[in-house]
Amino acid sequence: MSFLNQDGSSAAGIGSATIKLTQIDKGIGPIAIEAKKQSEGVFSADAAFSLPGNWNIEIEGVSTQGSNMLGSLEANVKPELSNLEFKIDQYKTPVKSQPYYPAFDATRQSIWVGDQVLGSSRIWQLNIATGNYTLHKISNAVLVTNVMPAPDGRLWYIDPIGGSGGGSNKGALGVYNPEDNSSRQFVMPVGGIPRGLTMDHNGNLWITIDLANKVTKFEPSSEKFSLFDIPTPDAGPAEIASDSSGVMWFAEAAGKIAKIDPDSGKITEYAPNSELQTFDEPTAIFPDPKSSNIYISEHTGHTITVFNSLLGTFRQYPPVNEDGLPFGMTMDGYGNLWFAEHTIDRLGVIDPRTGEGSEAKVPIAGSTIQWITSDDKGKIWFAAQNGATLGSITITAKPSTTPSDTGQSSKAAAGILQLPFSFTNAVGPAIAAGIVMSALAYSKSTVDLKRNIRAALRLDRH
Repeated sequence: MSFLNQDGSSAAGIGSATIKLTQIDKGIGPIAIEAKKQSEGVFSADAAFSLPGNWNIEIEGVSTQGSNMLGSLEANVKPELSNLEFKIDQYKTPVKSQPYYPAFDATRQSIWVGDQVLGSSRIWQLNIATGNYTLHKISNAVLVTNVMPAPDGRLWYIDPIGGSGGGSNKGALGVYNPEDNSSRQFVMPVGGIPRGLTMDHNGNLWITIDLANKVTKFEPSSEKFSLFDIPTPDAGPAEIASDSSGVMWFAEAAGKIAKIDPDSGKITEYAPNSELQTFDEPTAIFPDPKSSNIYISEHTGHTITVFNSLLGTFRQYPPVNEDGLPFGMTMDGYGNLWFAEHTIDRLGVIDPRTGEGSEAKVPIAGSTIQWITSDDKGKIWFAAQNGATLGSITITAKPSTTPSDTGQSSKAAAGILQLPFSFTNAVGPAIAAGIVMSALAYSKSTVDLKRNIRAALRLDRH
């Protein structure tokens, strides 16, 4: 820890320094650690992060000549991917099926998934606790692709074959109530292939329509559709998702992503402007629920790209597997990004901060996994379309087995599990990105100083 003046010179008069660690998720701490002085204004200390998750790290330098110096930051501490273990469980459907788009229902602790068998007219419900299926037959549906649980307990879904008539197919948006098995369908307002489905903060449904090159908004209160033209001709709109602020984002197979203002319906498109970095068939999109990052799977590009919607910057990650075709995405409890690899029996995973990648092998030959989701425990769920199976991936961290010379042996004996976490891994990427949290200047009020620091940290999180 280096305590500096505003001009970057070493701060004189810092007699001692303390680190306080607080595990925010579990409410553990603060754990105070005294630092040792190395030279004028420079101190060091050894500390262990005993649990993964969000930690608050507070650093205080006690001055003998003026005000104390205080710095504070929050870090998501987690293991490296190489220190994670993946356990896969399978849940085969009772009859032949083609599960397609899994959706997690926190209220019912269930995974819902539509069945792509033509004429099946069904949605499967998997009880996470028991592993048992319940079959829901949708009387007026032909087949079900996307499924989305709504806050009122109903399920919205897409039936791409519904709405047929006069030799043309428009597809349909449907709603199903599992409590009384009632359902309704609303024929799409234009011909094409309805592909993506999401809900905004007002409960309105947004659907991308391929071939028609449009996005439609459906208001359940009035049962009316509104149509919005995509600026790029033949854009190939694919998956659509809502970010934490309520803005909709969708992928365009032609090589762009776009956002939709939920109030005006205005569509703004984005694409990398560098010749060295272009989108190669964007297929799925995943807004990070805790930041302004928008993840894009590049299907034939074999990789994932992230767009920071606050800064307007793009970053492309190295491919995890050159044979994989990235598809649907989600995040685990550690903040790692998972993605389906479609034509190979694997799921890819990337640490968004470091770019490190790994894979989990799915023991289902020809599984054809396109879409995945995660539950509120951080477990990953996938639909093996050609395996008639839903599957889950449980992620655990390997405990550290080599005690260091900093007292780890006694801590292990006391029952404290030491996991392979590193402060450098937790905070280093933020510093490398050019966001430096100094907060090491004299201040009249430590309260004001902490407020300014937290404002800077919000920039880092975004």
